Amino acid sequence: MPKSTKSLLHADGALLVELVSAAAQALEANRDTINALNVFPVPDGDTGTNMLLTLKTVLNDLDGHVPVSVEEVSKRMASSALLGARGNSGLILAQFFKGLAEALYGESKMGGEQFTRSIRIAATKSYGVVPNPVEGTMLTVYRECAEAAENSSAENKSLDQVLADVAAASM
Repeated sequence: MPKSTKSLLHADGALLVELVSAAAQALEANRDTINALNVFPVPDGDTGTNMLLTLKTVLNDLDGHVPVSVEEVSKRMASSALLGARGNSGLILAQFFKGLAEALYGESKMGGEQFTRSIRIAATKSYGVVPNPVEGTMLTVYRECAEAAENSSAENKSLDQVLADVAAASM
């Protein structure tokens, strides 16, 4: 069967949950690599583990919940992430979900522009929750992903293209 070339312009609440679930699976597959990168503020090797535990809390809270709108789902994700945040990396990850909820307030679907707004909010808030922000950490990744999203969204409003460009920038 030929692959569809149609752009994904928007995600509904169910697809948003699927996207976060896919992110959790990718994080789980790469947890050891991420843990090995963890050298600041101390080389405790738990960044990937803490992010994964935070994501699992978010997904467990959504288990059995029938998502309606991205606004509803993102608010629930933001609350779960904050309450279930593990370590500094979990707290910083929770800022992504907080940004997502703010960007999706009043929205039934998420497009490239809303995702772009969410990652910019997340980047700004993340620098605010860390007492002494240091470049070369998760904070830098958020900031650079926000810049990539803004550049992508200015050229193409499709959600799939913005997500692809952000993923490429995060490497």
